[in-house]
Amino acid sequence: MVLAAALGVAALSTAVAAQAADEDGAVAEPSEASRQFTDVAAGFYHSCGVYSDGSVDCWGENGWGEAEPPTGQFSDVVAGARHSCGLKTNMTITCWGDNTHGQTGDPDGHFLAISAGAYHSCAVRLDESVVCWGNNAFSQRAAPAGAYSAVAGGAGHTCGLRTDATIACWGGNWAGQTNAPTGEFSAVATGGLHSCGLRADGTIECWGNLQRLTSAPDGQFSALNVGAEHSCALRSDGTIACWGNNTSGRTSAPAGKFSAVSAGTWHSCALDPDATLACWGENSYGQANVPEGEYSVVSAGRQHSSALGSDAAVTSWGHHTPPTVSTRRWPPAGCIPALLVATAPSAAGARTTTPRRARPRGNSRRWRPGTSTAAAYERTPPSPAGAATGPARVTLLTGSSAP
Repeated sequence: MVLAAALGVAALSTAVAAQAADEDGAVAEPSEASRQFTDVAAGFYHSCGVYSDGSVDCWGENGWGEAEPPTGQFSDVVAGARHSCGLKTNMTITCWGDNTHGQTGDPDGHFLAISAGAYHSCAVRLDESVVCWGNNAFSQRAAPAGAYSAVAGGAGHTCGLRTDATIACWGGNWAGQTNAPTGEFSAVATGGLHSCGLRADGTIECWGNLQRLTSAPDGQFSALNVGAEHSCALRSDGTIACWGNNTSGRTSAPAGKFSAVSAGTWHSCALDPDATLACWGENSYGQANVPEGEYSVVSAGRQHSSALGSDAAVTSWGHHTPPTVSTRRWPPAGCIPALLVATAPSAAGARTTTPRRARPRGNSRRWRPGTSTAAAYERTPPSPAGAATGPARVTLLTGSSAP
């Protein structure tokens, strides 16, 4: 997935929140007026969002507790198949949800970045080493030694971007998805049975071999996202190119210029410079039917999508079943459930292949630089007790969607 395949790191702590936080990162309950989202991540059947006060809320499937986040202040949140993890503002990690394979066995220490695969997660430590936890059936946790600036978890494999700009991959390799090429890269993304990297010169190279998934187009690109069996990238001129399995039109990207793209398992969504969205590909559950509005962040999941609106509210659409007491959670206050009623495919199995665009609603801000899947940016992380300060190079990674 992208799960993401998945999605950016935001500095969310404020002076007021810091005063309210205890040494474990717990904060006082915020007022409803302050509960505005700053980021959102879509997993298989649930989503999570980070509020402006650093707290996290989740909604959707909750059979394993993946939609019940703990209290505390967070700077980032990622969503896997049935688990979620958050990077706290004190740079520690907390995970929740399914622990069948140790997915919630979060490691000790302080971290710069985190990524969730389907049933495992990985993170970059302050010393730039990588640690992984969760499912290890294919050795996807066995990160090689070295210094890394970013890591991306896929279905059964993992890839990391080293500080020398080379890529290392590990885990399941039955399709060649860990046979990373040589050379220098600025970003890496992982999917189901393939991986792709954005080279320093702006070109893309992919590896792994299933239904010609690795035939990346020529040209220069600024961002990259990988789904289960397809990939999409943002060209330097703002247009989108997609390649791989085109079932249900998942590589039939719309014409026009865009500022960001997110590849889900079988569909994709892109953000237009005018803050509207377009989605295409598999649409059996309405995951490509974009609701009206203006948006600043989008995350495509397995059979649903979630986006951060220009009004700081979250809208989710696609697969949804009304929640029961124990298995699902409604979207939280400030999250708009749009087009969430699951619609079964027609008798003929009709699936939309035409990109669906949303119409604007009201005035709002445009796309915020730093929240796309562009190669990398510099940020100064918060400094826990005894931790060194200074800029940390963090590569934005999303779309590690898995089948």
